[in-house]
Amino acid sequence: MKNNRAKLITLDWMLKKYWFIWMIKKLYIYVIRKIFSWVVLFVVFMYLYVSWKLKRLINKKIILITERWNTAWDNGIHLFRYLRSNYPDLPVYYIISSDSSELDKVKELWNIVFTLSFKYYAYFLSCSFFCATHWWIVEPISIKLYNKLYGKIIWRKMIYIFLQHWVIKDDLSTLYHKEIIWADYFVTSWNLERNSIIATYWYSQEEVILTGISRFDSLYVKRWDLSKSGKILFMPTRRSYLLSKTKFYWSNYYKWIINVLNSEIIAEILSRYNYVIDFQPHKEFINWFWDIEHKYISNRNNAYIQDLILESDILITDYSSVFFDFAYQKKPIIHYCYDHEEFIKSHYNLWYFDIENDWFWEYTTTLTQLCKSLESTLKRKSLVEQKYDTRVNNFFAFIDSNNSKRLADFIIQLRA
Repeated sequence: MKNNRAKLITLDWMLKKYWFIWMIKKLYIYVIRKIFSWVVLFVVFMYLYVSWKLKRLINKKIILITERWNTAWDNGIHLFRYLRSNYPDLPVYYIISSDSSELDKVKELWNIVFTLSFKYYAYFLSCSFFCATHWWIVEPISIKLYNKLYGKIIWRKMIYIFLQHWVIKDDLSTLYHKEIIWADYFVTSWNLERNSIIATYWYSQEEVILTGISRFDSLYVKRWDLSKSGKILFMPTRRSYLLSKTKFYWSNYYKWIINVLNSEIIAEILSRYNYVIDFQPHKEFINWFWDIEHKYISNRNNAYIQDLILESDILITDYSSVFFDFAYQKKPIIHYCYDHEEFIKSHYNLWYFDIENDWFWEYTTTLTQLCKSLESTLKRKSLVEQKYDTRVNNFFAFIDSNNSKRLADFIIQLRA
């Protein structure tokens, strides 16, 4: 009798236990199914909503313009400013970081898209034109991947216009080849540059457009200001083979810069003509010159490059493409190229320039030659010699303030 009772108690306990487990299991399955249903409904809703929003954005034929993620001084902002001023109803937007120190330059023009925001991704996925001075810095995915995958889904191709950061004088085919950046159009400023890109970069004649770069407009407008600022911009370019501190401080490049800055002869010339040197290292090396102090040197690390160009009377550089901006203003340039062979071998090959005969100003290789050239330029009150003025006129395809207009007209025609 006791055994039967024990069995009944055990059986009753087991039924209650497994019934509870069974109920928990049923409830778990029910909840999971409900959650799954809500997730599916939410995903479908979001898909329909985003598709509807993207379709509306796609139909607007949006134009996105950008430079680096935190800058607003290059060709991008000048083109954006022109389009906002002359086509206020055009859906054109500028991409920049919300914490950029140059944000104030864009705020007054409105139509800002902050990087990594929802609007940034939505507008990138739906824009018709993407205009950039650099490739694959701001865009979340490569243009090639976008057009091959996403472009097929929405049956539309994004048109990528490469605005350029500089005027190309070196062989940069390893950076800007058609198979690397997949640009639809490539903006150029002079005929030899255009022809060389067509011949070497795998772009067709229709894809390489000769309009001039947009930032030249403001340089041309202010080129007639003949008042002297008393500033000489010293702006050497980078060296791709000196990216470690040890190599940098032991290099001839560093010694060369220090020799210029510490030259007593240059200091005496500056004092006599009441000038100062505004030393601007390349941004990759700027933190390695923190300890430089000199009576005649102004080291403004946070200055805008175009402001430096506009403010300065003379440029001293080696191979930096900033000399094109100076040439556009018809201001004197002194090239101090102490390491020509090393630069070509280890950095870039100067592509279609005869360095001694095609430069826009005097070509020097020693500190003595630099001092003589600097003094003769200051004696002439920083005026350009006729032969260099003629060389500049023959070089650029356009010397005017309509570079942005030509490019904007081209985009408007494509958009029509």
